[in-house]
Amino acid sequence: MISRFIFLALIALQLCLPAFASKASLDTADIGQVPILHQGRIKPLDTFARVFLLTLYQKSSLPEMTASEWILEVLFNPKKANELKVFKVRNLDVIQNLSLVKNEKNLFSFNEISKGLSHKLNEINKLTQVDKENRTIVQQQLVELYQSSLAYYELAGTFSFAFSDFEIKSKKLAKELGVEVNKKLTYRDFLKKFLLVRSKVDALEKKDKFTEDEKELITLAARLQARSWDANSGLFRVIPPQWGKEDAWFSPWLMFDGGRGSPVSSKYVKTWLDLRLAFLTNNQDLWSQSSSNLLKIAHENFSPHADPKLIKLEESYNRWDLFTKSISFYILSFLLLALSWMFAPALLKKLSFISLGIGFVIHVFGLVVRCIVMARPPVSTLYESIIFVGAIVVLGSILLEKVRKDGLGIFVATLLGSILHFIGFSYAIEGGDSMGMLVAVLNSNFWLATHVVTITIGYGCCFVAGTLAHVYLFRRTFKPNDKTSLLNLNKNMMGSVIFALLFCLIGTILGGIWADQSWGRFWGWDPKENGAMLICLWLLMVMHGKISGILKPLFYAALLAFINVVVVLAWFGVNLLNVGLHSYGFTDSVAFKLVLFCAIEFMVISLPVLWISLRDHAFKRAQIELLKNTVTEL
Repeated sequence: MISRFIFLALIALQLCLPAFASKASLDTADIGQVPILHQGRIKPLDTFARVFLLTLYQKSSLPEMTASEWILEVLFNPKKANELKVFKVRNLDVIQNLSLVKNEKNLFSFNEISKGLSHKLNEINKLTQVDKENRTIVQQQLVELYQSSLAYYELAGTFSFAFSDFEIKSKKLAKELGVEVNKKLTYRDFLKKFLLVRSKVDALEKKDKFTEDEKELITLAARLQARSWDANSGLFRVIPPQWGKEDAWFSPWLMFDGGRGSPVSSKYVKTWLDLRLAFLTNNQDLWSQSSSNLLKIAHENFSPHADPKLIKLEESYNRWDLFTKSISFYILSFLLLALSWMFAPALLKKLSFISLGIGFVIHVFGLVVRCIVMARPPVSTLYESIIFVGAIVVLGSILLEKVRKDGLGIFVATLLGSILHFIGFSYAIEGGDSMGMLVAVLNSNFWLATHVVTITIGYGCCFVAGTLAHVYLFRRTFKPNDKTSLLNLNKNMMGSVIFALLFCLIGTILGGIWADQSWGRFWGWDPKENGAMLICLWLLMVMHGKISGILKPLFYAALLAFINVVVVLAWFGVNLLNVGLHSYGFTDSVAFKLVLFCAIEFMVISLPVLWISLRDHAFKRAQIELLKNTVTEL
């Protein structure tokens, strides 16, 4: 681990970097398409910037600049970037622990975070030796914040070997080192003079007092030594393999310090430095030329490692922000449907359905683009599975609307589609929206396209069935005499249950076959497997109770409404156990949300059932009393 002294020295060196008044008006379209190796996958720089910003800021863009503009600020002008408030700290205990000054948005700059962490380095170093499970929430977040700040510093030092922040004021020292006095110099300018500087410093080791020239020499040596630590800046790997090693991508520092370059990579790095100069001076012409040359070099020389078409498609996908657009149309559709209940029902309902259709097309298009970019089905992370289930829910509800033509399908589609979108967005920060590499057990396109897709389609059908059951309960609460509508809802619920059971059963069986191939056993009573079986058993119980007549319509609807809880527990809840072979790719921070959801569902289902049961019981007693009175009179 990095020592307290080194950490403080790194911070001090960053603060000494020159600041430039760069502007965010430069076109970053070409830069956003530059390929970079990150998290085991070659992706466009724009995706890298979004993922990195998500981990710090918990959003993929800043109010006044895009992720690409921000990453360029960090790379080219770190002193200014260090003042930007991009570190989101939600936990007030962490803020107090670091002696940070609380603000309205709980956002802090790197300078503020590093200052707070510098007083906690000993404590944090000890915490890193403790297993994650044994840390408190505050301790875990301190460690994560520390790791994020180190990653940020590493990124900010990507081009530090070219920063002109060294200057020799002593004429004697400048002459001895063979450099110009009072001239801005870079680390590269001293590269061939390292041994000379070190020998001069070693010669001063036994002295007690130093002249001004000697003090400047010692300071220079210390700063050069601190700058050499940036040679470990390997996060920004934009230089593909040069000598045949397929996995050896390098950052500019690694190439520069390790001598791993080639004529092509040297030209590439020089173009990056030209780009930095254009950025710092806001030279539009130089920027356009350099960014164009940079992308041209990448396309001409790096295509064996990164497909330019896929890189451009992914960068365009980021820019399109398709799922934000699709949820916008879903919300618009819901609002139009609500207005249709008050006036102009035919026109507004038609417009609502059109808006729903547009949102669905955009939704599906976003999933298709992810499939093309990743070359796999879009169901391998929690974020992807939520968005995919949302598409299935909307599709099923559209089909329901085509059958009923009364707006119920639109209501279910817009409600569930929007909710699942919002839930998915909340999990984007967990890495799901970064289109990262899969864990080994999931790295099978065949089984992703069969088992995972099938089981998630089943989840979607379950949510449609459960929502219809909720609608039945509320309609029976407020319109108990609408027998025709209640009967039709019963039929729709039954149809949804059949589809849900079909896909869940097939998906579970396919999962067993996959488990047999991957782990050598068809079934192992793993929590995830038990959750899938529980969904199937619940649906079978509801169907059997309905068909046999054991369950009357009210309790049939109530038990079917609870399928939402069963699916959520099987989908999210089993991961909280942190056991079993299926505990991968998911977050372990959903306990409170799960408990809250289950509690709300219990109340939303139980209250109508209790009210309807009491009302029906009172009605029956009234009928009995009326019958008794009639008999008495006769």
